[in-house]
Amino acid sequence: MTNKTGECAGKLNEREKQITPKKIVMPFNTNNNFIYSGVTAGALFENSDPKRCPILNCTLMQPDCKYEYRDGISLNNANPFSIFAITNLPESWNVKLCLVCHNKDEIVSVNIDFTQRSCI
Repeated sequence: MTNKTGECAGKLNEREKQITPKKIVMPFNTNNNFIYSGVTAGALFENSDPKRCPILNCTLMQPDCKYEYRDGISLNNANPFSIFAITNLPESWNVKLCLVCHNKDEIVSVNIDFTQRSCI
């Protein structure tokens, strides 16, 4: 999915030293508000030329990276593309997601495990 002739091809890559192991764990929270996870696209992707080749958009997708994810976890639609979640379920939960980001010449993705701890 990369245009190999564009100036931004190959500038956006999965970080080698990123959150390990691509897992986001959030605490239980008693309200219904979206809570910042502490993770942005920049924590997962490295951009070797952010001035000329900025990340233009990111989307949270189902684990297959084909369909958008829309169930209690969201992403703000501007850089730095922060991940937020509603974490008010008393029991813990885990969901696998795919974060897809692109600059003008390429599309990159990374799979993430997203977990909410239980209230106990």
